[in-house]
Amino acid sequence: FAEKTGFVMFLQKAQRHYGITTIALGGAPSQLSTEYLCSQLREKIGTIEPLVLFGITDHDPSGAIISSSFQDQLLHQDVEVVECHNLIKPAHYTEQELEYFRFPIPSKYRGRIESWMNELGGIDGQPFGLEADSMPKSRLWDLLAEQIKPYLRES
Repeated sequence: FAEKTGFVMFLQKAQRHYGITTIALGGAPSQLSTEYLCSQLREKIGTIEPLVLFGITDHDPSGAIISSSFQDQLLHQDVEVVECHNLIKPAHYTEQELEYFRFPIPSKYRGRIESWMNELGGIDGQPFGLEADSMPKSRLWDLLAEQIKPYLRES
């Protein structure tokens, strides 16, 4: 799944290549869209097995909320999520890229920032984030390929 609709072509490529289901959330996930997605999956495959998610969201408090909200909405549709791999994180960037692409998290939502910092640590322990768009698509593709491999089955 991706936070931004600008990743639609990337998601479509992944869907064709791996035979997976993808969705561009267009920001905060909509309960109705998640319900529709689950309904369509059940129509097509019957029972939905527990899911492993691969997320493309900003590395910031809002991106974390989008990811957890989508997972919560799936759970409300009786779809279990066993793992969620967020592909946009500081470990996937060079030090030079982190210096160039990082941005300060606005301090107006102190509670969100504190929670996010405790969970994900910002960048080097500081309240800095990363836009998902800053990741070169070729590297994003390689990360997905590497991380999805253990979960793929023979067709």
